[in-house]
Amino acid sequence: MINQADNLILQAYYTTSLIAELKNNRFLESNFFQDMTFDQPAIKEELKTVGVDNQGAALMVLYAMLVIPREILKEKYTAEYVALDGFLQGVVTNTATNYPSDSPNINFVRHIRNSVAHAQVEFSPNNYILFRDKDDKKGYQFETRLPLSFLGAFIGKLQRIHMSYVADRRLEVGNQG
Repeated sequence: MINQADNLILQAYYTTSLIAELKNNRFLESNFFQDMTFDQPAIKEELKTVGVDNQGAALMVLYAMLVIPREILKEKYTAEYVALDGFLQGVVTNTATNYPSDSPNINFVRHIRNSVAHAQVEFSPNNYILFRDKDDKKGYQFETRLPLSFLGAFIGKLQRIHMSYVADRRLEVGNQG
C-alpha cells in the first residue's frame, strides 16, 4: 500500500517530470499556451521570457528531489548517494568549508540539500549555481559552485534514485497483493 511518504515523493517527482516534459514538448510555443488566460497576464508574459526551465523551476526540482525525499531514501539508497557525492566532487568548483565533519571528505549532497532547503542558492546566469550552507551558532560555512553545464547530469542522477524508489515500491505493493 502506498503511504504518505510515498505520496510526497511520487507527487513531487511527477510534478518535476511535468515541468521537464512541458519544456521537451515546447509547451510555451503551443497553441494551448497561446490561448490560455491567466488571472495575472504579466505572469504569462514573464513565462515567455524566462521559459519553463527557469531558475525557479530548477530550485523547485532540486527541492523536490533532494529535500523532500532525503530522510526517506538516504538509508535505502546509501550507495547511490555516495556515488552522487563522488560525481559532485568531480564537477563542483570553488569549494570552501570550515565544517569539521568535512575532513577528510566533504558531504556535498548534505550541504547542497541544506542550501536548497534554506534557499541559500544563487544563480550566475549561463555559468553556475552557488550553494551555501551555514551554521551560524557554530560559525561553520560551506559554499561550492555547480557549473550549469552539469546541472542536467546532477538532476538525472537524482532522477535515477527516484526511479529506483518507484520501481522498488511497485514491487513491494505488487507482492502484497
